[in-house]
Amino acid sequence: MILPSKKLAMIASLVGGLAYVSQHYTIDGLRGLRIEPRSRSSSEIDKVTAFPTSSTQWPFSNHNDSQKVIGEEGADSSWFPDIGKSVAAITSSPGLTPTNQNVSLTKPTNFIPPVSSLRAPTLKVASFNLQRFGHHKAENPFVAETVIRIIKQFDIVALQEICTQQQDLIAMIVDRVNETGYRYDYLIGPRVGRGEISEQFAFIFNTDSIETDRDQLYTVDDPDSLIVCDPLVGWFRSKKADQKSAFTFSLVNIHCVPERASAEARLLPELVRSIHRDGRNEDDVILVGDFGTDALTLVFLKQQGFTTVLNGIPTLVSGSQMTDNIVLTNKATDEYIGRSGTLDFLRKSNLSMEQALQVSDHLPIWAEFSIVEGGAYKD
Repeated sequence: MILPSKKLAMIASLVGGLAYVSQHYTIDGLRGLRIEPRSRSSSEIDKVTAFPTSSTQWPFSNHNDSQKVIGEEGADSSWFPDIGKSVAAITSSPGLTPTNQNVSLTKPTNFIPPVSSLRAPTLKVASFNLQRFGHHKAENPFVAETVIRIIKQFDIVALQEICTQQQDLIAMIVDRVNETGYRYDYLIGPRVGRGEISEQFAFIFNTDSIETDRDQLYTVDDPDSLIVCDPLVGWFRSKKADQKSAFTFSLVNIHCVPERASAEARLLPELVRSIHRDGRNEDDVILVGDFGTDALTLVFLKQQGFTTVLNGIPTLVSGSQMTDNIVLTNKATDEYIGRSGTLDFLRKSNLSMEQALQVSDHLPIWAEFSIVEGGAYKD
């Protein structure tokens, strides 16, 4: 087991002049995990070893960009005037322990009155595969504006496929978001992947509604390449509730290689077990991202105490298939309020398919959570 007395340290690959210093520890093994300080430069990001080492190397083929993430909820009334909400019938969402720092979210799908007027405050957690998002795409004013408007719909957004050699891209996007009066921040991981596959994961969050502990950010170490793109794990807490009762959770940013999606999905229970032992004692673990496959392939997770929030809805802009999802552990889903969906920016903004695909071939996906542990909100 991971020694609880050791704190997993973590990351800083921070963009644009901001240097987030990380502590450096590595966890080896899984069934007899140990933490050892790394003798590496302070600019490197530590990783948590999630799987037992083995001489077996999993082969993988070239990344298929046709499989990405989509979503459809969380709307700015001035930009997505009639976004409604799709509800996913589920009752699970992991629970974690607290720390100190900042984040935020949103949602909607058939026309309904403003959600805020109907219920207690919630956190809207989203995921968006940006499909090889680099400076070339970000320099397209239409693409940049669309991404910025999508981010502002949610309290926290997990981003996949950030593909650039420069370190200021996400900082620039966050600066653009904040130019309109918002207060967002971000966490970004190191480049992960193997062979021709290379990307970064990031979390962008509203500091008015969520806080984080930057020292708790880490990548999962997988020396045998069982998962091609090592997941990024961050810890967050709601700022909308009293600190003692606020909902806390570990958010796991995932992108499975489509050709290896089924095999990588089989490793998710072991991945979650390793995160539960990372020293935070956090029970709420939420997996978000591009799983490279639909909910039917993930159905085996139900027998292992997990729930897929999205079921039977396409998450690609084309409407052809589902690859993105949010996965919760059944024992920790009290905070999930049963509202989730995709943000279909193509239809809500009356875009052509060509315009939408300039942004991404995925839709953002989202789910809503209570701001307090256990899901019982009190004014």
